[in-house]
Amino acid sequence: MHDMAPEEIDELLAALGPVPELRLQTEAIVLADIVKGSTSDHDARLPFGDCALMYATQYLQVSVDHLSAWRALFSDAKYAPSFAQMTLLRSAIETAARARWLVDAGQAPAERAHRGALCQLESAIEVRKFVETDAGNEMLPRVRIRERALKKVMARHGYAAGRLNSVDIAEKYGLGAWAWRYTSGYAHAREWAITSGTHGEVVYGIRPGQRRVNTSATPRTVIDLTKLTAGLAIQAHNEIVAYAGGYAYAPG
Repeated sequence: MHDMAPEEIDELLAALGPVPELRLQTEAIVLADIVKGSTSDHDARLPFGDCALMYATQYLQVSVDHLSAWRALFSDAKYAPSFAQMTLLRSAIETAARARWLVDAGQAPAERAHRGALCQLESAIEVRKFVETDAGNEMLPRVRIRERALKKVMARHGYAAGRLNSVDIAEKYGLGAWAWRYTSGYAHAREWAITSGTHGEVVYGIRPGQRRVNTSATPRTVIDLTKLTAGLAIQAHNEIVAYAGGYAYAPG
């Protein structure tokens, strides 16, 4: 990212300004006890009912940590990458959206419990896939048994097994599928993304010997996405607090 005007620098710093306090408040959620009589307290009485708050808090932590890393780069280290901030924003968007999806007050308690169970199943599937990369790993039989057992328990309680759809969740609970796909384009070095909001002349189909153009995400693109992402993380935080019934612990 190049040639930021002083007012653009100030605007981006302001967009990242709430992040340190948001990080403290997120740590407070992690340390908090469930408030008796809260929605999360009632949900916890269902099979897998405690998973929604557990995973939502986990997702919020990851979202805020990525925003904190972006703030540290720009505000503290005075460094503005060409593209890397987009990958930080992508993770922050995806995880904040998932947190909101889990604690959605508009859903029935059984649906929130089902969503929590799906998160647990996704984790079991991903662990199994990771262990399978080492064919001789002694953990492989155990992780396979755990995945099968989890699916059986879910079925016994009427919860269908399935995989999470990140695009669908981003569309309904994030900034929209466009933001997830756009930032994903940067994360995977897709030409359509990295040349869509850039400085300088865009060169498609670079041939041997052709001069490569140094491009980067425009300040306006980065500022707007940072504002939207920080706002999404704050929204996720507030919805988790409402779901948990407030804090049983305050940071000191």
